[in-house]
Amino acid sequence: MRLSTNKNDPGYQNYRKVMRDKVLVWLNGEKIEKAITADTVSGYVKRLKTSANGKLLVDKRTKEPQTEWFLGDVDIYINGFSVEGGGGSKL
Repeated sequence: MRLSTNKNDPGYQNYRKVMRDKVLVWLNGEKIEKAITADTVSGYVKRLKTSANGKLLVDKRTKEPQTEWFLGDVDIYINGFSVEGGGGSKL
């Protein structure tokens, strides 16, 4: 499954269906904060980049938020249940 907060991304339609639900993204067993795109099939997560004290980093030239990509084993949980049908739960 693919979820994205970006309106131009193919995962946006899935996100609109669950945007009011509690969505958690995990990568290699670690919870990912500020994820904006997660794809369980392709195995990547894109998230907003933050400083060491947790503040969002902004590109000085474009004024857009900085992002970073991670590859690995991606899990998405909606309201505590895996969207891949694994039957497990993480809260």
